[in-house]
Amino acid sequence: MISILIPAHNEQAYLNKTIENFLSTAKGEVEVVVVLNGYDQEVDKRAIVLKNADNLGMRKAVNRAAKVASGKYLMFIDAHCNISHGWDLKMLESLKQYPNGIIVAPMTAIGKDWKGKRGWYGFCEMRSNMQPIWKGKRKYAVTEPNMALTGCGLMLSKKFFKSFGGLDETLPRMGAIGSEFSIHGWLDGDGIYTRTDVLLSHIFDTGGYDTSKANEAQEILHKRYGHRYKEILNHFPDYKERTNSMETKKEHRTVVVERKDEHITKDSKGKPVKKIIEIFKYVFEDDGSGPSEKEIAKKYGPKAKKVEEELYYPTQEGKWVKVA
Repeated sequence: MISILIPAHNEQAYLNKTIENFLSTAKGEVEVVVVLNGYDQEVDKRAIVLKNADNLGMRKAVNRAAKVASGKYLMFIDAHCNISHGWDLKMLESLKQYPNGIIVAPMTAIGKDWKGKRGWYGFCEMRSNMQPIWKGKRKYAVTEPNMALTGCGLMLSKKFFKSFGGLDETLPRMGAIGSEFSIHGWLDGDGIYTRTDVLLSHIFDTGGYDTSKANEAQEILHKRYGHRYKEILNHFPDYKERTNSMETKKEHRTVVVERKDEHITKDSKGKPVKKIIEIFKYVFEDDGSGPSEKEIAKKYGPKAKKVEEELYYPTQEGKWVKVA
């Protein structure tokens, strides 16, 4: 039997639709174990429901669900997903081929109306910081090796999950779940494999769990396992060659992330009398092999510190003049 584990936090609009879909599309014996994490709602009566009075985070929720699961196999999903018919038998077929592996379903993005939104995501690369990054499509076998996964729509045996101790609760309660599973898949097991004839539809922007500690979790995993990165690359010689060729061209890179906040003061009549522009900057440096400048701006923009302030006064013509 397969136990479907669903950690949920404020998923009133999606959870029961997800449960109904996974039960109706399965061809074999399955059960659903839901953890309501820090909230309450009516749940499909076919599901086993566990409740955490406080939001303990996804790691603890998944581990708790796994302990009560009756199935020999565990399917980990988010509470806002749909999946194609026969997913259970197809993924189970691949898992029996790799008993200590992780089988993952490709994803397609849908909106909150459950309608298609973006393209097909099937495979990830694993960067040197142990972070999964989506990579492009190509022709695939039915069960295809995959460097990494992003943390949803994955199946593994309960025995293998217990062998590496489940999800590490010493890490921040959310963030880098995909990295953690990816690391265990290749360093402790038979690897990660995408079952290309299964499709999981996923809502990416429900605003559920707090992921503010995601970067911290990622950095901890990198410190613990980064020295073993080459062990993963050994399974992907083509990627290793591409990485090595990049390493010969590494150069020091400095990226300055700048943000400007504008504040205009008006008099009682609404006439502008003063304008202040605050300038914030964050300096990011690496060897050129890290994230793109767009990713750096998104990640470090909120961390920028105020470095300068510009003062302007209006002229009679309504133009702003900067004060030296």
